[in-house]
Amino acid sequence: MSKIDFLEYKEKIISALNNNSAALGINESVTLLDGFLNLSTQKQLPGIVIGGPSIPAVVLVGNSGRIYIFALKALIKDLEI
Repeated sequence: MSKIDFLEYKEKIISALNNNSAALGINESVTLLDGFLNLSTQKQLPGIVIGGPSIPAVVLVGNSGRIYIFALKALIKDLEI
């Protein structure tokens, strides 16, 4: 996977979120966290595997305290991951 810099994609992420906010279930003011979240996948619990497959995502925090997590590829469909 090539390196993806958050600041290079921030405007595209914001645009995708603004254009799809109703479909994504966002009906409040939100703040975009400045960086990516990697959601790791594992075959077993308990335990933590370092490395392995993960889903790059972005996180929004609503004024209500609700946390929204969206897969990066779902927001920017033409992104090469």
